[in-house]
Amino acid sequence: MKKNYLIIQALLLLCTHLCYSQVGINTTSPKATLEIVGKNLGGAVDSKDGIIIPRVNQVSNAFGTTQSQLVYLTANDGSLVPGFIFWDGTVWKQLGGASLTLSNFSATSPLAYNNLTGVFSISQAGSSANGYLSSADWNIFNNKQNALTFSTGLTNTANTITLNPATASSIGGVKIGSGLNVAADGTISVPSNVSSFSAGTTGLTPSVATSGAVTLAGTLKPSNGGTGNTSVPGVGTILQGDGAVYQPLLPGTAGQVLTSNGTGNPLSWSTPFTSSVAEIYDAAGTQTFATAAGFTTMLITTAGVVDSGYTAGSGTITITNAGRYKVTYRISASVTTNSQATGEYKLQVNGSDVAGTSGFTFHRNNADPRGTVTVTKILNLNANDVLRVQGKVWNTTNRTLQLVANGSSLMVEKL
Repeated sequence: MKKNYLIIQALLLLCTHLCYSQVGINTTSPKATLEIVGKNLGGAVDSKDGIIIPRVNQVSNAFGTTQSQLVYLTANDGSLVPGFIFWDGTVWKQLGGASLTLSNFSATSPLAYNNLTGVFSISQAGSSANGYLSSADWNIFNNKQNALTFSTGLTNTANTITLNPATASSIGGVKIGSGLNVAADGTISVPSNVSSFSAGTTGLTPSVATSGAVTLAGTLKPSNGGTGNTSVPGVGTILQGDGAVYQPLLPGTAGQVLTSNGTGNPLSWSTPFTSSVAEIYDAAGTQTFATAAGFTTMLITTAGVVDSGYTAGSGTITITNAGRYKVTYRISASVTTNSQATGEYKLQVNGSDVAGTSGFTFHRNNADPRGTVTVTKILNLNANDVLRVQGKVWNTTNRTLQLVANGSSLMVEKL
């Protein structure tokens, strides 16, 4: 009896489906031929929601039976990749394969692509970038030809500008005299016999009818574009105006520079200033001088840097060229007795004391024996002037001072 009930129930269910034109799964009111409703309608997917399409690993081995036939390919098959494959009546085609994202696309200039929004665009062209022309650009270019105007001698045909054949009196509105010929191609020539030629200055030939070139026989004034000279200046010569003509300034010697001498004065060559120095120093430190000896020349005898223009002697420097110099001397001495001593020093030029160059050292005793003095003076010196430093000991009883090795020097610098 139960078996018969189940059969009757199945027949009633089949009858019910045959009576409807739509079929619904999980719904009693399907909205299409077939509607499948998930367990959570409009909500999150359930692991068992959806439909499973037949899965195959190859479709190239067989034709489909009817258009829209759908399978899911699980492996690569020729040009087809895993995804949904459908039969279009002739061949199998890819419906879905590798996922496409916005980053799969790109563009080359002048196109631009935004991989965040998926928007393709093209910018307006600029002076250095390709792009599209705006309507304003189009109007500018479209009106270019219409903006051109032409006068006598010029014509415009099919965007070609032509210089009309010349006549004896005019060409393109430019007036020329009867002594010039203008060929049909626009070439201007001078007849073989020139009756006269004037350029507003003397020196141009010929001045009578002749054949040949027109030459400049004399000088062309600066006011007419010339130099006022009759010959071409030599290499390195500079032409400078004197208010009437250009005067040549011959090349200076190697290393000289062109110097301005102020408004109204011509330029001249001058030798740029080059600093030079000379130095002597006391390397030994063996010289002694005592109270009773008076002033004596400090024997600063070791030559250091001595440029040209100086001669280093025994405690002296001789100047070769007159000029202004900075002279500096330094004396470092030590008392040889265990008592106080005072040293005095001065600069001399040619044996005469130089005012403002005196210096002193004070020495306490053997525990504090050394002292140093440095003096600098700016001097105007003549050629062959001799510089030296002298020193003496100032005490009522005899004291002896000795120069300290590498502690004394005489330096001269050209300013």
